[in-house]
Amino acid sequence: MLLSDRPALNLQLEKKKYREEQYLDLYQKGEEIPLVNSGLWQVYQGVVQLNRFNQSQGEVVIGWVTPNHVFGSTVNNNSAYCAIAMTDVYVRHYQPKEIIRNPQLARQLLSELSYRLVKSEQMVAITSLRKVEDRLLGLLTMLKGEMGHPVAKGTRLTARFTHQNIADAICTTRVTVTRVFGDLQNKGLLEFDSDRHLIIKF
Repeated sequence: MLLSDRPALNLQLEKKKYREEQYLDLYQKGEEIPLVNSGLWQVYQGVVQLNRFNQSQGEVVIGWVTPNHVFGSTVNNNSAYCAIAMTDVYVRHYQPKEIIRNPQLARQLLSELSYRLVKSEQMVAITSLRKVEDRLLGLLTMLKGEMGHPVAKGTRLTARFTHQNIADAICTTRVTVTRVFGDLQNKGLLEFDSDRHLIIKF
């Protein structure tokens, strides 16, 4: 059965303890999650960024995975994927044989994979927009729904995005993102908090 919502974990606890008790692996912010040939991973806590290698563009951001959602493949080689921990994250790996012998788990994972497909299509739609401003607003709207939490001034993203992160996601340059961010800040549509997390105000 898929892991359910639980209170935030103490990230100082030893990785070994969670491996033994919860079958979880801890990856620290910026660390790459090594993907074996097949299987699915469920995010228990934190945010994972998914990149895919494209021969013409190099690494392309294809989305983010937030708690309780999954990524990976039960049939294809995952080598085309690159999964990076954007925050400290706990993930649970499900092997194909484990999924096959548990029909209820398989149905739940299929539903989650359908959700991942929808999000991937949403990213494609955003990056296909002609104007950078429209791409940025589309991305911020998507992130607001995926990983936003209400605060006094608006909606705060749980993961910290740099200008380069955003630029890579919408296929533009860091300089352009910085300029558009400045315009949006002047219009009162977004700001950064003291920890440099984005607060979306639209």
